[in-house]
Amino acid sequence: MDLAQFADVAEIVGGLAVLVTLIYLALQVRQGNLAQTRETYRAFVAELNSVLFKPMTDPKMMALLQKGTLDFESLSRHEQGMINGIWSPLIILSGEIFAAQKHGTIDPLMSHQQDAITASFLQMPGMATWWEYLKPYWNPDFVAHVEGLLASPDCPRPTHEMLPWYLPDDEQGKTEE
Repeated sequence: MDLAQFADVAEIVGGLAVLVTLIYLALQVRQGNLAQTRETYRAFVAELNSVLFKPMTDPKMMALLQKGTLDFESLSRHEQGMINGIWSPLIILSGEIFAAQKHGTIDPLMSHQQDAITASFLQMPGMATWWEYLKPYWNPDFVAHVEGLLASPDCPRPTHEMLPWYLPDDEQGKTEE
């Protein structure tokens, strides 16, 4: 084998090595993306659990939340502020997930799940009133998205109809009549 033939073989071997390296890197990137998606989902669930379930561990806060879901206007300004501290993080999380979905950086199923939770909560009478107050402060694209969810025939039922613990004890059963 002369030097030119050896150079040709070396060039082919070098090309194959580059191809194998690129395939390996593509697999590593894919695996990293899957790991990032799993981690994003875990963070989403942790944040959602914190927002939705933490108030339930405090009986006074739960009673206030139950009262506020029916009639936000009947709360004192202080109580409205406390309720805002519970509901705002839920909507902020929804807005973040909406933005991530819009940019293609989050699983559409995760976005759909958060959309259903948001639409379900915003149909509770007190939270609907709260939403009307705060709507001007949210991103217009996100507001349009939420309003579309609420107007959709596929919109889930209000949370308090599916999860009766969001109603005060004296109101349970009234939504079923």
